[in-house]
Amino acid sequence: PFAVAAINGFLGEAGIFGFFETQLLLYGPKDSVQHFRDAVATAGLAGEPNRCMFVGEDPNERQLAERAGLRIATDATHALRLVRNAASGTT
Repeated sequence: PFAVAAINGFLGEAGIFGFFETQLLLYGPKDSVQHFRDAVATAGLAGEPNRCMFVGEDPNERQLAERAGLRIATDATHALRLVRNAASGTT
């Protein structure tokens, strides 16, 4: 695993670190539904997990996120399409 500083550095080098609220950057193993429930609670959206989205390549992580009620996307392009569709009322 990468150190938190290294991951944040990668996000910065990619020019996207500023798009994240740092308190919502949760690192660590994503090996339980509870991890995703905790993330939703940290976002202040307990009871509304469908307002959160997990973007990840690992199918096991996506399955856990989905079981926790989050919307899921396989990559950033997919996530952007889902967000745009939601904003326009398209499914």
